[in-house]
Amino acid sequence: MLIARILAVSLLISTAAAAEPSALDEATIGEVQARLDKAITEHALPGATAAIVTDDGQRVSFSTGFADKEIDRAMTPETRMMSGSIGKMFAAAVAVSLVKDGVLELDAPISKWLGETSEYSALPNYRKITVRMLLNHSSGLVDHVYIDGFWDAAKARIKEPDFAFTPPEMIAFGYGSKPFFEPGKGFHYTDLGYLLLGLVIEKAGGKSYYTLLQERFLYPLGLEFTGPSDGRIFNGLAQGYLAGTNPLLGDVGTTLSDGVFRINTRSEWTGGGLVTNAGDLAEWAWDVFEGRTRLGSEYARAMVSNPVEAGKRGRYGFGVYVFDTEFGPLYAHGGWFMGYKSYVGYFPNCHVSASIQINSEEIGGKTGVVFRDVFMPALKAKGCAPKNEKK
Repeated sequence: MLIARILAVSLLISTAAAAEPSALDEATIGEVQARLDKAITEHALPGATAAIVTDDGQRVSFSTGFADKEIDRAMTPETRMMSGSIGKMFAAAVAVSLVKDGVLELDAPISKWLGETSEYSALPNYRKITVRMLLNHSSGLVDHVYIDGFWDAAKARIKEPDFAFTPPEMIAFGYGSKPFFEPGKGFHYTDLGYLLLGLVIEKAGGKSYYTLLQERFLYPLGLEFTGPSDGRIFNGLAQGYLAGTNPLLGDVGTTLSDGVFRINTRSEWTGGGLVTNAGDLAEWAWDVFEGRTRLGSEYARAMVSNPVEAGKRGRYGFGVYVFDTEFGPLYAHGGWFMGYKSYVGYFPNCHVSASIQINSEEIGGKTGVVFRDVFMPALKAKGCAPKNEKK
């Protein structure tokens, strides 16, 4: 049986504007819920959650379907899932906050923090790579997940479910590899580059990455459902459903066994590395790009200023894609982690953020399409149109 719930909380009315923006009405909220319900039926998905934060501070969360089909556990707005590469947005924000503090420099070589002759010098063009290049994927480095040796090594350790590669061990898979291009001369998405960024963050910040993230962003923003994915047990986590044969787990079909992750999630780290829920993701994007974090407006804008061309995938700033849509610019990122798909975005023309999470890989590459379709009624209601068009 399909179970859907709507949670609407924290309606904050702005007093700064001469004309107060109007909240989403019940009919629009109901249409968003109906579209979310329809999405899991059309795509044969177990469940999904979604959330939106609007220009007037209205926060609405949605859920549909099941968090765990086998035990008839309903999906709720509070249900948590792995957010995959969306964690890069958080890592980038920590890095930019260190730039603001004056302890990290965007255009300085990473060797300034990791050492000229460190083990990482075995990476191609190591001494030419800057912090900026890691942030916007213009370093030319490979992605370790596409290196055969990585999967061979991972499969060899799969019988040890608590085992996890350390960041240096993951980065080492790129030693001696061929670069895709000279640093700064192109775009190639690479988790390895963001793991390297994590090491730079820790050197510059003087604390562990997760401590910096929590102290600077998660705790001040009250993102209570968001935390490190650094183990195998997570409170409130939905079951994740795999698509086909997994390269590590085979045909088991699910990510959890009796509520415990079948692998240690720690290795993802600054390449993703977070467990969260849809409400926190929407809140995060809204707070960052509304200038409500320690970054302020200026440094938040730096994350999306001068993005590099990323081919058919739009453009890429610091931990965030920049797309041109019928609703104007969209600052967004998607995420995949074994059994889960997520998407979060912010529309600056109408000051609206939204997110969606799905506990299945069966959606494939259509998460962004579902995101757009589900929130279409709300975006239209809030007048999210390009500034040169009449709203």
